[in-house]
Amino acid sequence: MSKKSSGTRERPFVRWGFRIGLREQMAVLGISGVLVTGVICAAALHYASIVQREASASNELKARVVSLSQSFLESGQIATEFLRKPTEMSVKSHADILDRQLEDLGRVEKMIGELPDDDPLRQAANLRPVINLYATRFGNVVAAQRNLGFNENEGFQGKLRIARCTQSRSD
Repeated sequence: MSKKSSGTRERPFVRWGFRIGLREQMAVLGISGVLVTGVICAAALHYASIVQREASASNELKARVVSLSQSFLESGQIATEFLRKPTEMSVKSHADILDRQLEDLGRVEKMIGELPDDDPLRQAANLRPVINLYATRFGNVVAAQRNLGFNENEGFQGKLRIARCTQSRSD
C-alpha cells in the first residue's frame, strides 16, 4: 500500500530535494513580506527626498521672483520720487536697488537654466534686457536733470539765476 492510499499527506518538496514544513513556509512568507515592505519604504523615502528637493528649489525660485518684483516696485517709487524732488540720494538708492535686481535676476536665471527649453518659466530670461533698458533710460533722465540742476542753484537753473541776478543788478 502506498502512502497516498493510506491517507497520510506528504510534505511538499522543493526542487533541490529539501522538505519545507509549514513553519518554514510561514517564516519565508513573513521574511518576504518584510523585505518587500522595506523595499517599498526605501523607494518611498527616496521619492520623498526628490519631491522635497524640488519643493525647496521651487520655494527658492518663488522667493527670488518675489524679491525681484518688490525691487521693481521700489525702483519705480524711487524714480517717481526723483522726478518730484531730484537728489543724489535718490540716484544712489535707485542704483542699489538696480544692483539687487540684477543679483536676484542672476539667481533666477541660474535656477531656470536647468529647466527644459519649452518651460514657461524660461521667459524670465527676457527680463535682463528690459532691466538694462530701464536703467539706461533712468540714467538719461538723471543726466538731463543734472544738467538742468537738482535745485535752483545748480546746473542750468543756477546759471540762469546768476544771470538774472547779474542782469537785474546792472539795470
